[in-house]
Amino acid sequence: MSRLLSALAWSGRDTMLSLFVAFPRGGSSSLQPPESDSGPDALRFYELEDPENILPAFECVELDLIYNEPPLHLADVIAGWLQQALAAGAKLAWFAFEGSFDFEHVLTADIADQVYAVATRDGVELALADEQREGAAWPETLEAVRRRAGL
Repeated sequence: MSRLLSALAWSGRDTMLSLFVAFPRGGSSSLQPPESDSGPDALRFYELEDPENILPAFECVELDLIYNEPPLHLADVIAGWLQQALAAGAKLAWFAFEGSFDFEHVLTADIADQVYAVATRDGVELALADEQREGAAWPETLEAVRRRAGL
């Protein structure tokens, strides 16, 4: 099993995909499951508070997609949710491991190995292979996304 799948199944009971979404402040934060996903077995939604106003242009939310079994077509599920977030008005969306979110470290190089997919209007980038996520190019990809998003 890859380190990615081990991390997603850290509880030993299910597989959890954590989706983080940055909507423009005052925009919609409603997000529907993509038609291509039969749906997670459970879904938890959190509004992420930014009391220090580190990202003043954004409202951030987290969705924990919980599957009893790992999705058979993981890349398709991840890409579908990212595309759905963008269709709902998000400027930026990404999947990362549970506990990785911090307003000061959104898509920074120091947490790049914890981020396994990112999307902007420019497209979707996946890093599902452990070697890709842990390689030198992935932090550079995320830094470019940060710049384009104005972070």
